Amino acid sequence: MLRPAILSGIILTMASGASAPLAESPEKMLQGAIYRAKVMGDLPGAIQQFEAIVTKYSGKPVAGRALLEIGQAEEQLGHPDRANQAYVRILKGYPEQAKLVARLHQNRELTIDAALNSRRLTWFSPRTPVAPPARCCMGMSHDASNHTIVLFGGFTQGKYFGDTWTWHNGWHELSPPNAPTARDGPGLTYDGATGNLVLFGGVNEARESLNDTWTWDGKTWTQQFPAVSPPPRRFDGTGMVYLPTIRRVVLFGGVQGRRGLGDTWVWDGLSKTWAQKSLASSPSPRRTMMAYDATSKVIVLFGGDAGLPFMETTTYLGDTWTFDGTNWTQHNPTSAPSARGGAAMAYVASLHSVVLFGGITGRGRRTNDTWLWNGANWREVTPTDLPPSRVRAGMDYNASTDELVLFGGHGTTTLGGTWLFRVSR
Repeated sequence: MLRPAILSGIILTMASGASAPLAESPEKMLQGAIYRAKVMGDLPGAIQQFEAIVTKYSGKPVAGRALLEIGQAEEQLGHPDRANQAYVRILKGYPEQAKLVARLHQNRELTIDAALNSRRLTWFSPRTPVAPPARCCMGMSHDASNHTIVLFGGFTQGKYFGDTWTWHNGWHELSPPNAPTARDGPGLTYDGATGNLVLFGGVNEARESLNDTWTWDGKTWTQQFPAVSPPPRRFDGTGMVYLPTIRRVVLFGGVQGRRGLGDTWVWDGLSKTWAQKSLASSPSPRRTMMAYDATSKVIVLFGGDAGLPFMETTTYLGDTWTFDGTNWTQHNPTSAPSARGGAAMAYVASLHSVVLFGGITGRGRRTNDTWLWNGANWREVTPTDLPPSRVRAGMDYNASTDELVLFGGHGTTTLGGTWLFRVSR
């Protein structure tokens, strides 16, 4: 409740008309505008008073509080776009009020808008005196325990790789005492429950589909021998993702020969066991791309193909699904990338978004577009210096350097360049 003396002053100030001088105290100005909005119900007039406060006291906490009131008033008037504009101004210049916006509205799209408005997205190809040979279809994952990106295997022009590389301010080839056999298309992801990486499957030099399981501890590979394993398959992308809410690595789909698979399995790194999930709903069988969305705490899956070789496949998928550890849920976003296979996907913390890059949309139609998933919709963004179009590249996010690392893939030929996706102010 406002004190009687203050209330009388507010009423006298408003009664004097719009041309009356503003109160000397910014706090009194703010309380007067709040009274006009919430007691008198004059929202348009109150918004004008709040804007006057923002103009006069720009950069000060009272201006941030006035912007918060503007946003709430615009919401009441049925103007969500204007409300968001006020909230974006808060997020860009008033950190204390930004916390209130996050608590009051939980508006992830708004947070992403603020990040995009205040930052620059850039793809950058650093000079690397040492690098893995050109290849596609490798396993590639962030190793959070060692703050590196790990690359294993892959394929180029009849050659299968079984080498292990790490990226940390440059590429470093390792010579572990043990390693999986050479292969392309393995699944590889970080297992947060154990602090190890987990590798599964792929195709060997004899073109045999594999279903062996290996773990990487930062120094060597160790083969695991679970009593039950998923059927053999290859992924050509991120077919395995760790889900912290259930402390399991989730595997979905892939290709066995020319047949797409649609099963969901989980790896328990503590007990070193695989278990198939029986689910009420699921994406159709496919080779696809997935990433863990740390904001929504679900795995995001987009599109893919039904399993034929990329050059023969004529139908690609463009649907979006999420997995919460219990079930798959299909989403119907108002905007989305074109149907495609072989794209790269990873979550970028500084954007609160899953980033999708590239892929193939039809015979010979490779892309190099960049999209963000905000939990409800996809949005295309236009970073500077885009990498050339490619399919089946390796990509993951290094949280310690706040950058995506993209390597290789297949364009008109097998590619070997390294690209970094950065978010800068």
